Amino acid sequence: PNGRKMSKSLGNVINPSEIIAKYSADMLRYWAATGTLGDDLPFYDRTIDLVILTHPHADHVSGLVDVVKRYKVKKVLLPEVAFHSNAFDEFLKLVDEKRIPKIYARVGQRVYLDQATVLDIYWPNQRAEGKNFSEGFEQASSSLNDASIVAKLSFGQTKILFTGDASTKIEQTLLPLF
Repeated sequence: PNGRKMSKSLGNVINPSEIIAKYSADMLRYWAATGTLGDDLPFYDRTIDLVILTHPHADHVSGLVDVVKRYKVKKVLLPEVAFHSNAFDEFLKLVDEKRIPKIYARVGQRVYLDQATVLDIYWPNQRAEGKNFSEGFEQASSSLNDASIVAKLSFGQTKILFTGDASTKIEQTLLPLF
């Protein structure tokens, strides 16, 4: 992020503001989510400074298991939740085995990615460990979505809000901040 551009894959450099103006922020999120790490990093670059797990539903954590297996990950940012599933438990086991430092997301945290890039945490506002989450139950699933990390990535004049799978209720709670 040289302050202005981002790349989904090498050779495909875009200005995110142009994509948002033309297609919407949802399109930018979709486009970013369809990228593949192998296309975005040179084959010889096996280090990732920070992996962010917005919340531990299988559709968010399953791919990260392979990332942690195949790359040297320096840190992991995640919500602190009491939740168990095969994918999430395997992810946490690998992170612990590789002694990767875990950062539990909290409102007000600021994570500096480099001198010009910062990630500000807006949610979760509390530890969600007291809640009992179970994979497969819609009501619990919705609650786990509300433990999603909501963060703003800022580099140069560009700012992008990432909301994980936070519900409209959480978005309405945060809206006055913007």
